[in-house]
Amino acid sequence: QCQEVVKYLRMFTNPMTLYGRKRSEMTIARSWLRYLLVALFTYCPVRQREVRELELGRTLHRTANSYQMILAPDDNKTGDERSFLLSDILPTQVLKDLEIWLDVWRPKLKNATENLDNWLQFIGRKEYKTLLQLENFAAELRAQIQEAKCNNQVEKIEELNELLESVRLNKETQVNANKKFPKNLVFFSLGDNCHRTYGEPLEADALFSIVKRAVYTASAGLATIEHPLFKGIEPRRTNPHYFRNIATTHERRHGDPSKRKAFHKMLGNSESIGDKDYNEMHPEEKTVEAKDWWKTGSAKGSDSNWNNILKLIPKLTEQERAQLKQLIE
Repeated sequence: QCQEVVKYLRMFTNPMTLYGRKRSEMTIARSWLRYLLVALFTYCPVRQREVRELELGRTLHRTANSYQMILAPDDNKTGDERSFLLSDILPTQVLKDLEIWLDVWRPKLKNATENLDNWLQFIGRKEYKTLLQLENFAAELRAQIQEAKCNNQVEKIEELNELLESVRLNKETQVNANKKFPKNLVFFSLGDNCHRTYGEPLEADALFSIVKRAVYTASAGLATIEHPLFKGIEPRRTNPHYFRNIATTHERRHGDPSKRKAFHKMLGNSESIGDKDYNEMHPEEKTVEAKDWWKTGSAKGSDSNWNNILKLIPKLTEQERAQLKQLIE
């Protein structure tokens, strides 16, 4: 399900809407941010702090063909040193998209703050896209406010004052965004509706909100199109930390035990902590392999998962079988 959510979110990094309308660059950038955050937590479920504080040249380093994540004792909860290549962890597409974020979108996000013309075009204001147009729009609003005052139109005055405040905020947020823009942070806030926090480090609650809303929207969308993995289920509200539970449970069910120590080194915890706090397998799942433990050569082997899929196929519709075939291939 997590993998399908990632694919779904990536579709919405497109510069055009489903109806063929052009999206603002701010909207596209936010889509990229949501997609990459969920993708990272899906395939590399480190702690949320480690993602929020990911910094080029300090905890994230470019290599010849990849990126290396290096965490010093002060960079993580357990105080140990961790280092791994993202090319060993992330799918090729996600790794390429991380490079697009760093080499294409991050410079765009910086350039947008350099002057007001860039800022207005980037955030996609419909009423004005340059400083001159903004000033003309503000002058027109002031004239309308004076006219409304003469006619004692209280509600219209309030409405026009709100528009005038929005104009002022656009000028103010551009200046503040330029001052706040981080030098090396990989991910940072792209602001609220008024762009007040643009360029600031992501706070934990902001990251939780971005990820939970992204997963909820994607899982609801996948359920709407009757994706076989989401058919008949409620939309997910998965927070960044819970991806660690998902990953650990999946690894216990389907992973290679010989890679378990390295898996937990990437997570930043121990196998025992993984079993105690993160593994959500049902009790019977944890003991099923003990069946006939005393017999020689009683191991099920890797065919057990495939046999479970074969048992499921007769219960699926033709459309669901076709979708399952695409997923397997």
